[in-house]
This record gives sequence, structure tokens and C-alpha cells, in this order.
Amino acid sequence: MEITHYSEGRSYATSEDTYDSMYGRELNTGLLNTQIAATKNLLAKALDATGKTRFNNALELGAGTGRFTLPLYFSNLIESLTVTDISEAFLHLVDSKIQKFSHSTHQDEYTRASISYGILDGEDLEKAVKIDTDLIILGAVLHHFLNYKDVIHKIGSSTPPGLALIMTEPCIDFSMTFAPLISAFCRANKDNLSDKDLLSSRRFVNALKFRTQDDYKNKYMMEDKHIFRPDEIIELLSNNGFYVQALPNGRERKYDPSRRESNESDFVRNLRTRLGAGNGFSNSFCDKFCSFYKEEIEILCFTHANVAGPFFDYTYIAHKKG
Repeated sequence: MEITHYSEGRSYATSEDTYDSMYGRELNTGLLNTQIAATKNLLAKALDATGKTRFNNALELGAGTGRFTLPLYFSNLIESLTVTDISEAFLHLVDSKIQKFSHSTHQDEYTRASISYGILDGEDLEKAVKIDTDLIILGAVLHHFLNYKDVIHKIGSSTPPGLALIMTEPCIDFSMTFAPLISAFCRANKDNLSDKDLLSSRRFVNALKFRTQDDYKNKYMMEDKHIFRPDEIIELLSNNGFYVQALPNGRERKYDPSRRESNESDFVRNLRTRLGAGNGFSNSFCDKFCSFYKEEIEILCFTHANVAGPFFDYTYIAHKKG
């Protein structure tokens, strides 16, 4: 495994080897096949805008543990994939996963992309852009960049016309909806909650306050620096020469009011994952929280019946104006 050093690397703040288990993201073949199907749908939408049938040269920024890398690699819609991250340990982890799942018989139907690896800070991305780069992927990584506007500007200014961009970002709607609810729940039930869950509550609320502030002087020390409204991202991309399609929760499928109970079940499952694996709350806390706010969750699902919400994240499919 060869690694090109476009930037000076560094370790991630959290141990790379335990990152997946910490956030409940352990990969298996069934999950990977589901991710491949979803990724192929996104790539097909991006290809439709460019008139191509496959991407020639894709660049992924901030691969992390490969949550987006592996589906891209196995998609059969990319000829060459350059995988980058600031952490060399993450790149080795991604490569080990590719080796593991390449030997799975379930993947025989997929044609794999040729792959290369690089240490890259997003603010140096022009060093990794090639003359035939026609796709850039940022999978939940933009909020890690202190000067995120500069990163998008460089993508817009250093890439050829017709470039496609696929980007996923957490949506502020989730945090702004649930931070007050979590705070109120903890005040009402503080005698029946563990110290760990009370600490997780304070961290959740403080993280939202931190990520929404404009003062950057302390943000460089943290991994998660920002959180965005969808209109902010759309305006940022548009101002840098991109047409943008925004998909709430990464999909176009609307909630079916006739599936109300199923919709609520889907939402509660996602909510528990975000609270538990994503933010350190215990299973006991999640049980009590979802029971305490059962009626409010029903209201959220009912009022979002005609859209693909409630919104945890957004996927943006953009292409550069010619």
C-alpha cells in the first residue's frame, strides 16, 4: 500500500481503531450491500447531470473509516478512486476493510475501481486534483474544516467545468430540535439518570452551542467545528459555481402517511442510534427518553409526513457550471 503525502499528516483526536465501535458503525456484508445500492443511486443522479455513464477519476476527502469509501469502490461506476484523509491510520484501516470485503463472494458482481491513497488536508486539496478529476466526495467531513468556505472555494476554483460533487453533512435541525428536549428531560428526571447520561446531556447541549458560534479562536482544537443549515450549504455551493440538489436524509422518498407507525419506528431507531452510539447516551436513557416524548415524536413524524424527514442529515449532489 503506497501513500502519497500531499499534506503533513496527524492522528485523529479519537483512536482510529475504535472509531467504528464507538459510533456503532461496524461493517458487515449485508450492510455493505445496502450501502452500495444507496451509493449507486446517488452516483447515478450525479452522472445524469454530467451526461456520463461512469466517473473517470474520483477524489474522496476525509475518508475516515471508509463509511463512504467502500460503497464507492464497489459501485462499478468509478474507474479510479483517490482516497485521502489527514490520518494515515485511517487510510490503513480503509485498505484493510477493502481487502477483507474484496474476498467476499457477495461482492463478485461488482467491478472495483482502481484505488490510490493520500494524506491530505482539505485546505491543500488542489494538490490532489488531477486534470481529469470529475467527481469529489465529502462524506460528513466539511464540518471538520476550520476554514470550510475556503475548501469549497478551492473545489470551485481548482477543478474543471462539469465536475460533480457529492457531499453529506449532519443537519442542524436534529440538534436544535433535541437539545432543548434533552435538557428539559434531564431536569425533570435527574434523580433517575446516571451521572454519565447527565454528563452526555451537558456535552450534547454545549457541543451545539460551540458549533454554532462564529468565534473561531478555539475551534481549531476540536474535530467537530461547525454544524450547518441546509440553506447555508446550498448558498455556499451556488456562490462557488455549482448547481445543487439537496436530499434530506439522503433520499427523495417521502414519508407515506399511511405508514405512520412504520415511519415512527424508523425515526425512533435512527434517533436511538444518534443519541446512543453518536452521543454517548445509555440504552436506558434512550428507552426513557423515547417513552417520555412518545407524543412529541408522533407529532414530529406526523408534521413531516409529506417530506423525507424528520431530518438527521442532508446529502448534496452538485455539478459545476460549464
